[in-house]
Amino acid sequence: MTSVHIYVAALFLSAGLSAALAYWFFRSLPEDPKRWEALPRSVFLGAFLAAVDLGWCVPQSEPVVPDSMKNLVFPLAVVAFFACYFYLDYLFSRAFGGLLILSAHYFLQASFANDAPVRPVISALCLAMGTLGVFLCGKPHWMRDIIRQIIAKRNWRVGAVAIASVYALVFLATGVAMALAA
Repeated sequence: MTSVHIYVAALFLSAGLSAALAYWFFRSLPEDPKRWEALPRSVFLGAFLAAVDLGWCVPQSEPVVPDSMKNLVFPLAVVAFFACYFYLDYLFSRAFGGLLILSAHYFLQASFANDAPVRPVISALCLAMGTLGVFLCGKPHWMRDIIRQIIAKRNWRVGAVAIASVYALVFLATGVAMALAA
């Protein structure tokens, strides 16, 4: 399996997740607002996403860690996971922000490395994705506030559905174009 195949699979996966997110904004979110307002503080889902983030981040940190400390990277990641689990509030929101940052980095790098046809569009989407991730990591209560706005105001819901749909369509179209070219 080549990097192009992995990139195409990641594009299709992200297109599906973006489409599911658009559907969630449109249908599921307004039906049970109290349940969804608690999502940013979810410890179980946050721990799962934090483990995914750390598992993705550890190999990425290898090039910048001195050779004398490479043996400590994984144990420190495990310690960081448990510290986050026990001491961080809004764990899901922070872990989701971290996932957005890592995803933006991957898609930006992979779109240039694999010569994707719509690099400028993907670059703009990655900028927005990474910026939202930074804000969610720094101010995790914003996720709760955004969910409340999407529930309360139709304009926010339409905007959120439109943004998630744009991501889904761009990722799907790029994935199809890259799959046909490979």
